[in-house]
Amino acid sequence: MYYFACLNVPEHITGVDRAYLSRLNLFKSNNIPAKIITIEYNHMAYDTLVKYGVEYDTINMYDYFQNAVNLKPSKPFNIQRYWEESLNYKLEVVSHQLDIIIKNQDNQFIQYARFTSTERKKLDFVNHISDNGTIVKHEQYDHRGFLSSVQYYGPHEKCYLHQFYNVQGDIILEKYYQIENQHLPIMILLHKSNGSTVRFKNEDELISYFIESIYSAGDIFIIDRPYEYIKPFANTHPYITAAVFMHTTHLADEYSEGRMFKWPFNFLGDHLNRFKALICSTEAQCNDLSYDQFTGQAFNIPVGFIEDNQLMTTNQFNHKNKFKIISVARYISSKQLDHQIRLVHRLKKEFPLVSLDIYGFGGLGGVEEELKQLINDLNANDYIHLKGYSNNLNSAYQNSGLFLLTSKEEGFALVLLESYRHNTPVISYDIKYGPNEIIKDNVNGNLVPLNDEEQLYKVVHNFLSDDSVSNRYYENCILTQKKYSASQNFDHWMKLIQYLEHKEKHDDINN
Repeated sequence: MYYFACLNVPEHITGVDRAYLSRLNLFKSNNIPAKIITIEYNHMAYDTLVKYGVEYDTINMYDYFQNAVNLKPSKPFNIQRYWEESLNYKLEVVSHQLDIIIKNQDNQFIQYARFTSTERKKLDFVNHISDNGTIVKHEQYDHRGFLSSVQYYGPHEKCYLHQFYNVQGDIILEKYYQIENQHLPIMILLHKSNGSTVRFKNEDELISYFIESIYSAGDIFIIDRPYEYIKPFANTHPYITAAVFMHTTHLADEYSEGRMFKWPFNFLGDHLNRFKALICSTEAQCNDLSYDQFTGQAFNIPVGFIEDNQLMTTNQFNHKNKFKIISVARYISSKQLDHQIRLVHRLKKEFPLVSLDIYGFGGLGGVEEELKQLINDLNANDYIHLKGYSNNLNSAYQNSGLFLLTSKEEGFALVLLESYRHNTPVISYDIKYGPNEIIKDNVNGNLVPLNDEEQLYKVVHNFLSDDSVSNRYYENCILTQKKYSASQNFDHWMKLIQYLEHKEKHDDINN
């Protein structure tokens, strides 16, 4: 079994999430057994897994200990009727219809319940209210229909104990916290079915135990989230074969404190030889990862691909509106979306039809608000739009005539491949890594020196004003598509698979 080690499958997926989801389909279509493993607790996770069709292809650590892997939803229990008829509680429905205020026979407010929908058939959570009006107990219900966890609150509604239940209603995991430190548990207890209890000092030890628990001889782990997994894997038995996918740049920066790699790879640099392979999406990064002291091997496998049946044989671009520009990026400072806003505002004076739609999410550090303020200051709200997150951008790519990328750095920039799949050329800053291996300058797009906003303006202006340039870029989108086909991508994976399986057998013999 191949396990893709991730944090979770979020509702708003990032490029990393798209990578392992598409890889899962690639492996399954080629009859290679694979599953996603996740370690974040979320009692609502099942709904998201269903949304992406991976509910039977994902093993969550808490599901595993709760005996809930592959559990199907149960028939809803009429909890409102039970409260009213058996306990004689009084129920008041909140105006938005999701929540219920629960009062006892003395008309005292004792509980607050939220349901998963306005039909109020399945519970989401229940808060138990003290006499002084504070929350003392918070019950979370798995959306498949069982009590999943209970948090107990002390002074200032701070959690001191978090208990997790299995499907049968038994406590199987407990996390104890100091009131003044809610981020790290001071003790974790796992209660096993044989009556024994395993004690852990921290989350990393619990994750290590989970990895060793699901492991069977021959299993191989591909780590997509190194920050969360490197320490736990460093503590597992070395016979467990693992490779690390480097989804972003790794080169040391001013914050690396003299270590080999930058965050989030710094701990990896300290334990490099625990892992059999490093995987990255570009040849340039692969070359940079070929360290003499590394006993494993670096592999270049593009993070994305285009399905063979979606490859274009001829280009049809008469429908393209080259003045409709698109960008897809998280709303964070490293994406430098303000460069794009200033660019399009400047272009508007000469090209009245030009517009910019920026799709994304994030807003860390108030970046989204800063972008909104910049658009307002430029009086550009009519033609520059922050579109927010969208799970399906096919029509946005298809209807756009140009894609912009202004990041400081990228691991691969999967959005570029998605853009070319829809016959939309890209103009990007020339950065490490990714764009210069996808974009052929003045052939299917342009590469601009990093942060050179004047040159960025010139090449986009040239694209918009000269039909021969834009038509050439549209025609040559097909070259990129062929290079990143699914069949070629799988060939890359097969080289890694053969290498890892050889290493796994070799290590097994030696052990």
